[in-house]
Amino acid sequence: MTATRVLKNRAEIADYLGLTPQALSQASHRGEGPPYFLVGAAIRYDLKEVDAWLESRRVDPATKSPKRRVRDAGANTTPAT
Repeated sequence: MTATRVLKNRAEIADYLGLTPQALSQASHRGEGPPYFLVGAAIRYDLKEVDAWLESRRVDPATKSPKRRVRDAGANTTPAT
């Protein structure tokens, strides 16, 4: 027996993730969104793959601190005298 794929459109997945369809589209263009299929001109997401992508972005505060951007160390320093 084979597993059935559950394919959803962008609006459905955006709602599932609590995003707007535009935000999901922008994330995809930046290479940060969940994987998707092109079916003709339509974008479709496999719900299991979306869940796997979401799980890969999980942060456990007890074991991992959030990623922070580090500014250029020399940008706001004064020369040593």
